[in-house]
Amino acid sequence: MSFSKKSFFVLILQIIFLLFTKNVFSQKIDAPKKAIFEVKGQFLDDSIKLGLVVRYALSVRHSPEIQLFFPDSTYNYAPFTWVKKQSFPTITQKNISLDSAVYELTTYEIQKNQRLALPVWWVRSQDSTQRIWAKMDSVAFQSLVNDKIFELNTTEENSQKIDDLLLKSNTKYVEIPEYFNYPYIIAIILLILIVVLVIWGLLGQRIIRAYQIFQFNTRHAIFLGEFTRLSNRITTRRTTEDIEKAIALWKKHLEQIDQKPFTSYTSKEIMQVLPSPNLADALKSIDKAIYGKEISEEILQALSVLKELAISHFKTQKELL
Repeated sequence: MSFSKKSFFVLILQIIFLLFTKNVFSQKIDAPKKAIFEVKGQFLDDSIKLGLVVRYALSVRHSPEIQLFFPDSTYNYAPFTWVKKQSFPTITQKNISLDSAVYELTTYEIQKNQRLALPVWWVRSQDSTQRIWAKMDSVAFQSLVNDKIFELNTTEENSQKIDDLLLKSNTKYVEIPEYFNYPYIIAIILLILIVVLVIWGLLGQRIIRAYQIFQFNTRHAIFLGEFTRLSNRITTRRTTEDIEKAIALWKKHLEQIDQKPFTSYTSKEIMQVLPSPNLADALKSIDKAIYGKEISEEILQALSVLKELAISHFKTQKELL
């Protein structure tokens, strides 16, 4: 059988077309395999105890352009229970990306070897995902019971063995931290502030006036006691030093009552501010005793006049408070 040149040329084109389409289709099939290079999952701890946390690391090496999803708290981690997940940023080197996460799990099962394999989801399109699994890994369960665990059945022999099991005792003191109840304390402080503000709004002026009167009475009582003590010393010692202290104390107390600078006034200026014949005679007797060194019986009468004047001014000013 012979072929024409035209037929031979058509046959060659068909063979080239078939080879080309086969290569294209094979690339599309192999593309998913090259998109994800490795899914690895393993326990980071050698053993686990009942109710305690064990760590499991899940990592994926893949092409940078694809999108992946890791399991979250809604996934079923049986025989383990999800506690916490820590994700790490994507690392890309030499056109290969690495995504990883560490899971904190706990278990309440007592099997000696507990296994787990977690998947990742590859988003291939808007409505299509592919689940890719890591290899199964296991962790050893560490029992707190010293002896072997026997199967529970109704035979007398095994029942006796179970009765003979020794439980591990642990009497070590474990300190539990105390937590300060901040919301409760803040609520109490706010309540106290509100009560104080209400009381101050209703009785604030009365409280201020009562405090001013208390201070006023206290200062006057201190003055009377000190002035009387100096007057008695003058009666026995008759020194100009005690007379000067008495007149200085009287001026200072009168200054606090009337709010005038009596401590800087001379006797003549005081008589101008407080015109009174008795006060003028008393001040003259005091000046005579201080500057003339003539201390007579009149000095005691002069001090009495000063004391009575201070008491009178105190009563007048107290009524104005």
